[in-house]
Amino acid sequence: MPFEPQNELESALVRATTDAAERPRFLREFLDAQIFLIREGEGPPVEREGMLQAGEKLALASWTIEGLDWLPVFSSLPRLEAALREPRAYLRMATRDFLDITRGANVVLNPNADYGKFFPAHEVSALLAGNLGMGEVRVAQQETKVLLGSPANMPQSLLDALTRLFQQRRDVKRAWVAHYHESGSDIPPHTLIGLEIDGDERAIVADAGVVAHSVTVPEPPVDIYVLQGTTGLADYFLGAKPFYRRKWLGIF
Repeated sequence: MPFEPQNELESALVRATTDAAERPRFLREFLDAQIFLIREGEGPPVEREGMLQAGEKLALASWTIEGLDWLPVFSSLPRLEAALREPRAYLRMATRDFLDITRGANVVLNPNADYGKFFPAHEVSALLAGNLGMGEVRVAQQETKVLLGSPANMPQSLLDALTRLFQQRRDVKRAWVAHYHESGSDIPPHTLIGLEIDGDERAIVADAGVVAHSVTVPEPPVDIYVLQGTTGLADYFLGAKPFYRRKWLGIF
């Protein structure tokens, strides 16, 4: 049966599957959505409504996939029904509430469907904390010699995806790409994205990180640097040509 989106979450899921730039938007839709869960040990296939009381135990079905236990969740009732061999009782719950009370568990969205996603436990924790895509924050403790230049193998797929992401928002002014190598470091030369931002830096870096982790680049990993002033690495970027520049539309 073809996968016909039943709601905005499923539409966002389909878009995210084919376009890395849409994945941050899908994650936000997922966190704000209502999802469906299979109740373990329940008889009649009815939906439970109401509030969970403090201390109340909730028995949920767990599926084993490739040797790991996962809690299956579904983006709509048709997805849940299609995954079951026989009718089962189910529960509808806000995604954030579900992920919060099941911290430490692996979660899989729409198992056996054409469109779905695995959320390992560490990814769930990062998603709830708003850190997914952030990676490690490094602060230079002393003057460090670095080599910057234009990549010999341009990561065009990454640049195209980031451009589509930045076009969705107005707080990224310019973006650059560079080949980065830190002298004396055991980290190999890799890709560096420079950003000039006049909005929520944390949210933008997180979204850009999600996109970067979803795209194959010739020289991984991908680091993200936010320009602060005009010195240091910013001096190089400000003298280079950006791959993205915010456009202003208006009537003069």
